[in-house]
Amino acid sequence: MKSLLACAFFAVSLFTTAALADDPMPTGQTQLISGMGMDAEIGGGVQDFIDRGATGITNIAGNWTARLILGTRSHLAGEAAYVGSAMGMNVLGLSDTAVLVSNGVEGALRFNVLTGDWQPYALAGYTFRRYTIQNSAVNTSSVLNADNVSEIPLAVGIAYRAQGFVGDLRFNYNNAFNSKLIPDTNLSTYGVSAKVGFEF
Repeated sequence: MKSLLACAFFAVSLFTTAALADDPMPTGQTQLISGMGMDAEIGGGVQDFIDRGATGITNIAGNWTARLILGTRSHLAGEAAYVGSAMGMNVLGLSDTAVLVSNGVEGALRFNVLTGDWQPYALAGYTFRRYTIQNSAVNTSSVLNADNVSEIPLAVGIAYRAQGFVGDLRFNYNNAFNSKLIPDTNLSTYGVSAKVGFEF
């Protein structure tokens, strides 16, 4: 976990250092319909639990998201998102086909280090996520069929914006609390994702 976060901060630092020397106003900024800058993005990636109690009975998850970002051309911006994930499970008392699926909503404040085409950034917010076990006819395990979990998402990333196109690479850590899905287990996760979208 520490090595992943270290690599993430190092990568973002490199992009930031390279771009700080020149942060030009983007050519098409004055033509943005929203004026302040908005974009819509979709994408996905991979994530995993941190607690060994969870990693021992689940596989690495695939995740997906749809996001709306307000204030893309300012230092302070906001994000609203739908988030989801799915991972296989290996638990005595569940079917071999069992899948742990999550769906949730997220809101976050984002700080853009630069406001030009290249945008290193950091963010923090709140996520409400619901986990459910699917594709299992029976559940005689100690894992609950469903659980609502609160998370504090923290992330660093780098976005590129040019002529309406948006590409975004992000490293994230989601600090979970109030989780009861797996007894005596914390459901905090970490992962990486990539997104593409359109700025308007």
